[in-house]
Amino acid sequence: MIQTLYRQRRRILVCATLFTLTAMVGAMTDGRALAHVPFWAPPVATLLFFALSAAGIAGLIALAPQLRRLCEVIALFTLIETLFIWIQPEANAALSNPVLRLAIAAAMIALLYLILYGRLLDQVPALFAFGARHKTLIAAPPEQVWPAVAPSPVAPADPDEKDGAGPRPTEPPYLWSHTPEAVTVILLERPWRCRFAVKPEATGPGRAAGIFDIRLRPCAQGVQLEIGLYQTGIPLGEVLRLWLDDVLGSEGDRLRACHKRRISGRFNPC
Repeated sequence: MIQTLYRQRRRILVCATLFTLTAMVGAMTDGRALAHVPFWAPPVATLLFFALSAAGIAGLIALAPQLRRLCEVIALFTLIETLFIWIQPEANAALSNPVLRLAIAAAMIALLYLILYGRLLDQVPALFAFGARHKTLIAAPPEQVWPAVAPSPVAPADPDEKDGAGPRPTEPPYLWSHTPEAVTVILLERPWRCRFAVKPEATGPGRAAGIFDIRLRPCAQGVQLEIGLYQTGIPLGEVLRLWLDDVLGSEGDRLRACHKRRISGRFNPC
């Protein structure tokens, strides 16, 4: 649980910041709220509201992790709505009907979700790029970690086929074996470094090629695994997913968990 919330730290901080900005704009909209308060009250209230927001978001993610993306969507909507009312105060009176206001809020939240994470903008050129690196310690020798992170040749369909019969395609390493992606090896220095490109076998909207750079360094506890990921031409929602979910950190956690459950010296895919 603690590890999961740590991997969601960016989402928690971003959403808590958005909710706090919403509260600050709302307080400025109603000037009477700040008319007769001591000078120390606003910063203290801001910090308290930020802490409560972060705690609430963390609780929601812990109880319903599948709904985590709604956190930033709702936080962004509340800020947009509050800014709009601040700029156009008469809009608040026009939306006095709670049923109408709730219907508009639901429609706007759905629209924002489709824009960020749906396929609404699939036809718009994806001009965003993403790059990240993550380091983690694995209590195992490099020979055991290598098969989990490095590509390997696909076994021949014909068992009588010789090893030297010709080049074979490669399959993703165990760590990413749950994705249907073809692998092109760029650099292979067994068992310390590999660099390979992953590209979806069936291209489509929202699927992008990427470059993985894997490095293993010996240390007293075993090996230090460094995972680098570089992607270009991906939609905004994919950038948000990779960054807010700390995908590389989660993959490192999954590798450590796989190592603990390894069978006969090989990693059990998760």
